[in-house]
Amino acid sequence: MHDALGSGFYDQIHTAPQFQNMSREAYGSPFELRIYHSWRINRGSAAATGLLAAATLGLLPQVSSGDHTIVYEVFVNGVLVCSYKYSKSVTHAHNLWSGVDKTFGMGADGLEWAKSTVPLFLNDAAADSKLLGLTAEFDYYFGPPPAVATPSQS
Repeated sequence: MHDALGSGFYDQIHTAPQFQNMSREAYGSPFELRIYHSWRINRGSAAATGLLAAATLGLLPQVSSGDHTIVYEVFVNGVLVCSYKYSKSVTHAHNLWSGVDKTFGMGADGLEWAKSTVPLFLNDAAADSKLLGLTAEFDYYFGPPPAVATPSQS
């Protein structure tokens, strides 16, 4: 993800010990973390509110509801090692005249929920035996990540 939401995810994940060596610029790395958002729309409500919004020339907002899922997948050499999914049903109203919806169809509350899945993923990943084994193997061959220096207090 190279958008505002993706950068927030990356910054949070990069602080976790098991992902400190992760880099967006490490092209060709055997390790890949994919994070994506999928959305299953409630078709009945979307058609009705979309029609109403269009019929009133945008005076009424378009209301969409559906199940949003944030998926985290870890691949090594193109093989899926683990996958975590976090889902929530979200309803979002968007006025046609307010421009492009920058909340990816989730609304402000949905965006906050999406960001809140990062700590859930980090907790799940920290307990995953496959990822722990990969981390130990990586550290064996390439050394542990450098210690983070903390400023000394006077």
